[in-house]
Amino acid sequence: MTTREALVNEALTWIDTPFRPNQMCKGAGADCIGVCAGIALACGIEIRYRADYPMTPDGSLTRELRAQLVQVHRDPPLPGDILMMTFEGEPHHVALCIGDDIVHAYAQVRRCVRQPYDDYWRSKTRGVFAFKELA
Repeated sequence: MTTREALVNEALTWIDTPFRPNQMCKGAGADCIGVCAGIALACGIEIRYRADYPMTPDGSLTRELRAQLVQVHRDPPLPGDILMMTFEGEPHHVALCIGDDIVHAYAQVRRCVRQPYDDYWRSKTRGVFAFKELA
């Protein structure tokens, strides 16, 4: 069984992984879903990862998160929680909470980054999810 601390520690090893759509390879390339799925798999959490999901928001991210994780209602999120976010319309971005910061593959900077979970990212958050093993 994994711990929230293990998820945080693994997340930190993904920082600077180049942004690559529909990929999940630490150090070589990943997108936001690939980073979160890769962290989970590295920590022994069984999760279904699809590399063929659409890059445009269509509701599939919300459906997939609800099918595989447990939606929780807490603010602030706990380290190890997955944050579902949107920039407009349907949610289409995820990040892993590591405390006061988040780790995510950020297309605008073309790599996986650690950033403060500040008012900007809070305003984008549309849901908080926990891995079933940690819910």
